[in-house]
Amino acid sequence: MNFLKTTFILLLLVTPVLSNSQTTFFDTTNEIKFENSSEERVIEAKVSKNTFQLDIMINSVIQKGQISLEIIHPESGEILGTFEIGNSESVKGNDKSMVKEIVRSDLNKVIKDPSPGIYVIKMVSNKAYADMKIKLTHYSK
Repeated sequence: MNFLKTTFILLLLVTPVLSNSQTTFFDTTNEIKFENSSEERVIEAKVSKNTFQLDIMINSVIQKGQISLEIIHPESGEILGTFEIGNSESVKGNDKSMVKEIVRSDLNKVIKDPSPGIYVIKMVSNKAYADMKIKLTHYSK
């Protein structure tokens, strides 16, 4: 009986502490359309000192061309990831018809304990027809 009483008292003392730890998350989504373009686009993720995790999710649909992506650290300029997305040029099938290829990709990058500052997501297109969706989720206390 004494064990149950002690356990109950401990639960009463610990519950308020656990309920005070709150997490907030904030999402932003950018949608970019490339239409037969060769250009550079930049998305900035401003990270505060209270952010304990940054999720970068990039969804793309590429009908033609290539896109290269880089995620760049705010302090050091270090490239945290380089990714190439694209499709093959249209090719002739056996019956001399054109074969088209659509490439869909999902990239998820999780940065735990990110340094405060501005992370850069750089996209460079090369004659691309593409739809890109970049979702940034900041987790903070």
